[in-house]
Amino acid sequence: MEISQAGRECLGEDAFYDAEELESYLLAQRDSIWCLRSAESELVGYVILLALKPATVERIRSGQIRFGRHILATDIEDSIDDTDAVYIAMIHAVVQDDAVRLKLGQALLRRVMESHEKRRPQLVLARAGTHAGRTRMDGLGFDRFGAAPHIEATFTDKPEFVREVERRLFIQRRREPGERS
Repeated sequence: MEISQAGRECLGEDAFYDAEELESYLLAQRDSIWCLRSAESELVGYVILLALKPATVERIRSGQIRFGRHILATDIEDSIDDTDAVYIAMIHAVVQDDAVRLKLGQALLRRVMESHEKRRPQLVLARAGTHAGRTRMDGLGFDRFGAAPHIEATFTDKPEFVREVERRLFIQRRREPGERS
């Protein structure tokens, strides 16, 4: 898979999902991976968002699951809309472009909030992979999650999360064609 190769080039051979792992996620959860492509159909970024089963959340909370790579296809639900917890496995802009990063972040937050509005507040889990990722997680209100050594959590109704969603919507509206800044 193109995503697996892009991730391996960025993170290294041992740190990223292989094509078989990604395919197993897609077979288990139809909406687990989204791609952003250029006008020329080149991959410019992608998101991997896993819908977690309640037992998986408890295994993360207890520290049994330490990294996203330890989440298996059998640990995830059929859809983000079928769960109260999601794990942000990866947000990766393949090209170094702020507009791509913004679109990926907005797509992720929009999808999580759609599920939040259909059900109830979502538990959002993630692990900071970079300094920039750590900063974005802090802005969304991520904090320790039980005994989990590397994975943190926030909720979609947490004030920091709501403010960040509103801030990104404001930025998006300002950047839309035909509108004045």
